[in-house]
Amino acid sequence: MKKRVKLASVFLLTLSVAVGCSNNRNPQKESSTGNVDHPLTPEIARTALIQMMDNPGPNVSRRDLLGDALPALKTSPVEKYAEKFIQIGPCVIDLKTATFAIRVEFPNADRHKSNHWNGEFRRSKEGVWTAEVTKEAIAL
Repeated sequence: MKKRVKLASVFLLTLSVAVGCSNNRNPQKESSTGNVDHPLTPEIARTALIQMMDNPGPNVSRRDLLGDALPALKTSPVEKYAEKFIQIGPCVIDLKTATFAIRVEFPNADRHKSNHWNGEFRRSKEGVWTAEVTKEAIAL
């Protein structure tokens, strides 16, 4: 039963990343310095997401709920599935389009049972990858 729930969660997160965040961006070529020496890797994505947790930005209304993803994000192994998706704990990442989806669920809670955040990885002028939430969905 748990495996079926996990597979359903992975499918929904994959769909969320593919539909909610994906567009025709090619972030590997977006750096204004013009260098592509630092492509987005699973560990760079993990680091950017961990750093984002300290200051998630204006698109996150419930920092505490998003913060519940942090322990698993720090300790979970990288799991690759499909051709372009990886999962690290509750985070599904599309390395090609540099987008992510995070899902945190509390099935026994009275409120905020299902919580989703979509976002993008961006590379600064200095070539440093950062993560930013672009969309939040909190089920009351």
